[in-house]
Amino acid sequence: MKERPILFSAPMVRAILEGRKTQTRRVMKPQPTIEGNCFSWEGHRPNSKLGAFHSYNHDSETTNIFLSGSCHLGTVGDRLWVKETWLPKIAHTCGPDGCDCCDVSVEYIADGASIFFPDNEITPHWVMPVAAQKGKNVPSLFMPRWASRILLEITDIRVERLNDISEQDAIAEGCVSTAVVNEAGDDYTGLYAKEHYFELWDSIHGEGSWLINPWVWCINFKVIEGDAK
Repeated sequence: MKERPILFSAPMVRAILEGRKTQTRRVMKPQPTIEGNCFSWEGHRPNSKLGAFHSYNHDSETTNIFLSGSCHLGTVGDRLWVKETWLPKIAHTCGPDGCDCCDVSVEYIADGASIFFPDNEITPHWVMPVAAQKGKNVPSLFMPRWASRILLEITDIRVERLNDISEQDAIAEGCVSTAVVNEAGDDYTGLYAKEHYFELWDSIHGEGSWLINPWVWCINFKVIEGDAK
């Protein structure tokens, strides 16, 4: 079992904490080439040492394909520690301001929660980010392992084209359907969860990125540590 970091935006962190998000999609890099039921990357030859079989869902049908190479986030059973936007502050618990203690209080911007970390739980020689010294939020990219409050375990990995996401999977991604169908049943207002996911993807990856329809890793997970409800 290995642990790797994974970044999530504030809305997705809240969805995880609320138990609404149990799935994430990440673009396969580089995009694979396809020959029959074998997927491969440039420079890799398909063999058991370089990859494994994964399920591929398309039009409600599931087939097994061989991938030369493996998911960069790990395999089933591996764990992912969540990196999110945060604001660390020195917590002077041993005396007045100006002491040399290294206790830190971390505020998590997604929901405003705060956790106290004593000096012995903090990585030696850790340095307070410049942004935090100025009272500004620190991007998720710069969160160290000790400050992460959410630990996930991978329960399933498969591959698919981005646009093949189902309504059910869009809900598992943390999106909510606001669609209301009219009495005739031939039209609706609002958006289905899949349409909300379309907007979310473009907001993260750039306008038009949904239409590119890349191959993605579909990773299911469960919360091991965190305040999931």
